[in-house]
Amino acid sequence: MLAYPLGCLAAKVAPVSVYTLPAWMPGKLSGAAWTLNDGPFNVKEHALIVIMANVGISQAYGLHLIVVGDLYYGRSFAFGFGFLLLLCSQLLGFGMAGFAHQFVVQPASMLWPEALSVAANLNAFHAHDDAFSGRLSRLRLLCYVMAGSMLYFWLPGE
Repeated sequence: MLAYPLGCLAAKVAPVSVYTLPAWMPGKLSGAAWTLNDGPFNVKEHALIVIMANVGISQAYGLHLIVVGDLYYGRSFAFGFGFLLLLCSQLLGFGMAGFAHQFVVQPASMLWPEALSVAANLNAFHAHDDAFSGRLSRLRLLCYVMAGSMLYFWLPGE
């Protein structure tokens, strides 16, 4: 939720200066130019931030094996074994995802319900063409629903 206002703020505050690498740099790096502000904050940048946040907040499934083995079965694993177990399970998952990409991601008929809510939120944040006169914009409706749900779940808990 905070990625949108912070991204818009960074797009306004970040310098527009173009930086160029010196000519003595080897290969294609020689004379390469970049800027810290590539324009307005767009939906692709926002989606990338959401993906990185979701990957960073989730834990590896192999970690459950180690924790359950230690808590319930009294088997403590060595650090090296635990590290290799996590690494192997994660890499196996990425490999299987790459293998199944053409069957699970490529067909346009594949729908993933979890992704629909994320896409609707991103669309609500970045849709600027629906601010008709007398109508509630999607972003304002999203903010109202978010505030209402926060109050609904906070007040009964007290």
